[in-house]
Amino acid sequence: MINTTHFLQLRHGLPEQAGHLLGRSNPALTALGWQQMQRGTARLL
Repeated sequence: MINTTHFLQLRHGLPEQAGHLLGRSNPALTALGWQQMQRGTARLL
């Protein structure tokens, strides 16, 4: 079976506008941010 699931990963920052994330586009991910990402991607594994 081929996995055709597509998902977008957005960094923490201001709301997206016209396909661009406003503010800091590559800030360091905090411990809470890592936890959120792990919970959100656990279903994809």
